[in-house]
Amino acid sequence: MTHKIIILTKMTQVKMSQMKITIIAMMAGFLITGCTQQIPSGMSHNKIGIQHETVLKQMALGDINKNSLTQLANQYHQSTDGPMDLTVTYDPNDPKFTAADARHELKHIVRALKTLGVVDVTTRVSSVSYGHPALLVAYDHVAAMAPQNCSTLPGLDDRYTDRSLGDYRFGCSVDTMTARQIADPRDLMGDAALSQREARRAVTVTDGYLKGEPREPLEGVERSNL
Repeated sequence: MTHKIIILTKMTQVKMSQMKITIIAMMAGFLITGCTQQIPSGMSHNKIGIQHETVLKQMALGDINKNSLTQLANQYHQSTDGPMDLTVTYDPNDPKFTAADARHELKHIVRALKTLGVVDVTTRVSSVSYGHPALLVAYDHVAAMAPQNCSTLPGLDDRYTDRSLGDYRFGCSVDTMTARQIADPRDLMGDAALSQREARRAVTVTDGYLKGEPREPLEGVERSNL
């Protein structure tokens, strides 16, 4: 009798142990299921965007001077992505300003822009019937913009702080303000921002080093030279 009781007790302990293991496994399954549920994130995971656009300007030929060309060059240098296209128009019916005069004016404009650092230029003259002589300017422009599907935090651009956050993603305001402060958006493009001319120059600089050609020593600067 005693042996039967001991055997039953052991069987009960085994069953209890098996039940504990089963319960623990079920609880672990519930925990794993809870941890793997897809909860929408409130953070912004998009990067600052890059926008390419073409800038078009029309200037009366009589209004072109040093100040207007300086302003044009400064705007071009800010975030250009390619050459500046210059076109001088003339009226074929006007004997006072012919195609030869248009080419002459274009050469003066190109020469002035080169002194301002604008060297990548394409030029042409175009006839426009019954039109006034003008300079047409076109170049590609790169601008930094806020990440896609991003809006600013309520109250940042206005005083209305009581509106709901709605679909606002945390981090969008910081990225938007950062995009507005980027001096040269072409830096966001990495090596893709290099033009063919800049790429050739980079190869020229590194080619000698890769070939093991000796470098000329740099001249030092003494205190007496300052």
